[in-house]
Parts: sequence; C-alpha cells; structure tokens
Amino acid sequence: MVAQEKNDYVWLSGCCEGELGAIKINRIDFSKTPSTIIGEVYPYGFLTQNVTQADNSGNLLFSCNGRAVFNRLGQIMPNGRDINAGEWIDLFWPDPNIGHPGRQDIIVLEDPAKADGYYLIHKTRKNYASSYDSMEIRMTYVDMEANAGMGDIVFKNQYFYTKRDNFFSYLTAIRHSNLRDWWILQPMIGKSLKTFLLDPSGIQLFYDQDPGLVFTLDETSGGGTARFSPDGTQYALYNVYNGLLVYDFDRTTGKTKSLETGKNIEYSTTEFKRGLNEVPWIAEVDTHLIGINPVGVLSNGSKISKNPNVTIYKNYSTSGNKQADLTLASNVNTYQGTDGLIYRIFLDDKNNELKCMDI
Repeated sequence: MVAQEKNDYVWLSGCCEGELGAIKINRIDFSKTPSTIIGEVYPYGFLTQNVTQADNSGNLLFSCNGRAVFNRLGQIMPNGRDINAGEWIDLFWPDPNIGHPGRQDIIVLEDPAKADGYYLIHKTRKNYASSYDSMEIRMTYVDMEANAGMGDIVFKNQYFYTKRDNFFSYLTAIRHSNLRDWWILQPMIGKSLKTFLLDPSGIQLFYDQDPGLVFTLDETSGGGTARFSPDGTQYALYNVYNGLLVYDFDRTTGKTKSLETGKNIEYSTTEFKRGLNEVPWIAEVDTHLIGINPVGVLSNGSKISKNPNVTIYKNYSTSGNKQADLTLASNVNTYQGTDGLIYRIFLDDKNNELKCMDI
C-alpha cells in the first residue's frame, strides 16, 4: 500500500541436507536487477510455512520457517527457537529441519507503536486425541533494535485466538487506511470471517463478520487462498468447493461490504460520485423513452454500486400512462478519464438489436 515498500523482496526456500547437518536453501533476491538466485546454508530448512521481512530498500532483516526466527545472516536469534512448540509438534512434526506445515499460515506485520518492532502472526495445530485437531493463532515479537541491530525475540508463542473453529490457510492482512494499523482476516468454520485489528495497544478481535455462506472443515480448510487487491478495496477468497468469493473491503472500518453473489448492499450517499447515487436516468431518443435505474457510481475507483435495469418505451407520449415495451437486465463497465466518466451498458438480451450504449 506504500509505493516504496520492498518488504517481500527476498524469498527463502528449500530443505536439502548438506555437510555436518547444515541445510542448503535457495535465496531469491528481487532487489537486484536482474533478480538473483543463490545457495545459502541455514540451520533449518524452509518448506511451506515461511515468511521473510526486508527493509524498504529490499535488504533482508529476518526470516522464519515456522520453527525458528533467523537474523539476516541466517543465524537463529536469541530466544528464537521453538516457534509453534507444543504437543502436536512433539508428536507429529518433531524435526525443525523441515520447518512447519501449512500454507498461508504465517505473516509478519510492522508494530504500529514502535519503529523496528514486528509481530509474527502464526498458526499451529492443537492436538485433541479424541476429536479433530484445531488451529491456534499465536504471536511472536521481533525487536530489530536489539542485539546490535541483528534482532532479538521479546516474546514468543503467545496465544490470541484458541477457539476450535479455526482451520488451515487464508491468514492475510492489509494496512488500515491510516497507514499505521493493520486489519487481519481469517475465515472460520461456520458463517464467520474473523476480523482482528492490530493497533498501538496490541491485537484485538474487532468483528465477527458474516461471509454469506458456511465454511466447513472438510471442504474449506487448507484447500485455498485469500488475497487483498493491490489497492486494498477488495478481499477475495478461493477454494474449489466454495469457488471464488469477492468482497468489497473498507480499510477504514475493516468491514466487508459486499459479496458478489447477488447479495444486496447499502452505501451511504457520501460514498457516491455527485449526482450518481443510485438515481434513475431518463432520456428521449427520437420518439422513444429510455430509462436506466439505478445509476450508481462510487467515488472510490469509479466502480458501479449495482447493475441497472434498462426500460424502453417505444413511441412514448406524455399524454398517457404507457407500459414499458422492454425491460432488460444489463452489465456495466465504467471508464474514468481526465475530463469525465463513460458509463457503458451491455444489455443481456441476445435477441434484442440494441447491444450496448454509453451515457
């Protein structure tokens, strides 16, 4: 969301055992032109639950493979071992050389309250012997001012969500519109989209939003991904069972405002372009009258609020109440230029000669 940020310019991956127990990994550096791929040696490997953090110039600060936090030289930070430690790890995933399982289950966020401070948000399994396993969300704090700028772990594995309705994948975050705080989103089992806020006071559950459908452990968990659009105004979630779900997202309030499955939404008048707040548009063409309703264009991105119906009255006369000859559904694209806006309407009726019109 900030043009100069290059915090994800270094990627680490791989887990190939070398001499004396060292692990060979690959480092991809996008801060170079052209980008480079080099081999490096780390204490542990990097498989699926990985994250790296670079500075705004693209220089690596630290990384985590889900089991330990490493400084920029690939050394484990003080107190940096045993990330995600617990009974499940001891029983089923004891080898830290192969990292930690899970895709899209770890993120790193800058501390809104302290420069050079970072929150690692990470998920791990909770073992239940007589029932299904669940996922816990934990946090670990990295202070990059400590240890002569090489970083130190202030605390690790602190819980902030432990209920048994969580599942693999989909953990994602976006900056608040104030460019300081963070919104963290995680869908849960049932009709639940948990929305957390990270601000100077820490992390808190801000909303439990209704995503418009039911997520299940068998169909949704670990089977997809979630992303924000580059401008942060939309949130998308995909898996093969639920399909592609796209929501409008408000970076000020943290609310998902629409679901593109035909669900109606409400916008305030101030969110529209002036005079385009879902009002009817009427014009005479020769002896005919054309009505388009509603015409709504949002100020943010010049997006439409909903697709209108097009009503046509042939040989219209103001002397009587005539029924419409045609009422057609439509799809609209908008094109914002420097001097104005094109509102282009595509009509859905294949049997009608009128296919498209601009206003």
